[in-house]
Amino acid sequence: MSEPTLIRADNRLLHGMVATHWVRAWHITRIIIVDDGVYGDMFLRQIYELAKPLETSVEFWTMDDAVSGWKEGKFEEAPGEHILLLIKNIYNAKKMFDEGMNFSKLILGPMESIKGKQCINNVYFMDDADAQVLDGMAGQGVQITFQEQSVTKSTTWENIKARYFKKL
Repeated sequence: MSEPTLIRADNRLLHGMVATHWVRAWHITRIIIVDDGVYGDMFLRQIYELAKPLETSVEFWTMDDAVSGWKEGKFEEAPGEHILLLIKNIYNAKKMFDEGMNFSKLILGPMESIKGKQCINNVYFMDDADAQVLDGMAGQGVQITFQEQSVTKSTTWENIKARYFKKL
């Protein structure tokens, strides 16, 4: 089974940097936002519709529908199509992965600044629980990279782990 061109976990989902830089860099034609909250919120859906580039389509899926769709091959790209799958956070990505959405690559965008989490590279905030989630996915073959913008250098999970989470 082939995978979408790009799978990204980004707490803001579709925002200016994604709509301009990521979509252009990867020639994205179809954006799929997988988030139960957004799926059920017509106002947010309208905002994301307005945020997408004109040459792309945007769809809203629940996490359960995304897992089912993955198993049914609905993420297969047609010739010339490039899909960007946006997931809100690593916990949602892990849940879908565990339920059978066995993607091989995950690019991480900014992670929320929450009390008790340490700052990594200015836009990533993580604690030991987050690290364990990522390490578990990496241990199952997922290539995890941290990359805020399409034009910035990426950092692998292995490098982040070695620097910030040596106890894992």
